[in-house]
Amino acid sequence: MASGASVGDVRRGIAFNYEDADALRPMATSVVGELREPAWIAAIAGPPAAYAVCALVVGVRRRGAGRGAARRRGRALGEASDRLGRARGVDDVVGAISGYVEMVTGRRGASLTPGDCEAIVAPVSPEGARRLHALMERCDAARFAGSSESDVRGLAGEAASLLREIDPGLRRASR
Repeated sequence: MASGASVGDVRRGIAFNYEDADALRPMATSVVGELREPAWIAAIAGPPAAYAVCALVVGVRRRGAGRGAARRRGRALGEASDRLGRARGVDDVVGAISGYVEMVTGRRGASLTPGDCEAIVAPVSPEGARRLHALMERCDAARFAGSSESDVRGLAGEAASLLREIDPGLRRASR
């Protein structure tokens, strides 16, 4: 029980008067005065600042992802040419072609069929698409019928030539 109050006053809900100097201090408030408090500054400026930081992080990540895809497309022909130069079998030739299409378009290269490759290249170069389809079918035939080292070198050379031919248009279309 507070000092200075009687039991009867408390039951009836009457509070006693404060007698120290705090009760006499003026208690006027102003908006400007309240905004100088750190808690109010944080409450008002915090959410927009957090939103701005999140927007900045998302923007930087999206921009970086776009640059990564552009770098991958730029390296595609060089990596495919390297793989074709080291090709020891028909599977290496098909892997280089599929890897090239995967790097340029972002589609899974391991699951690409000759028809898929033709459909991807056709809007850019109908003749290149037809030649790529025929090349991949010859690779499939050589895989199952057996192939010599000269056959593999011939298929790898033809693939490198064809990829150089279709590369500029396919990279432009994949942006």
